[in-house]
Amino acid sequence: MINIHTCPFCDKKSIQCKKRTLIRKVGKRQITIPNTNILECSNCGERLFDSQTMDYIESHIYLKTHKRKKS
Repeated sequence: MINIHTCPFCDKKSIQCKKRTLIRKVGKRQITIPNTNILECSNCGERLFDSQTMDYIESHIYLKTHKRKKS
């Protein structure tokens, strides 16, 4: 997780690391992504993701949308 304390959007020192469940819409499907590390500004609500978290989100979405059909 990156070490950042100042929000790049509102310029307040109010960034906190939180673990959240994200819900993303992919096409017509809703994908739930549990235990996601988020850097969140308690002042403006902006959410930031580091590269590790983005990899986690993308791989979770890929696995949920590309399940192989059993023969």
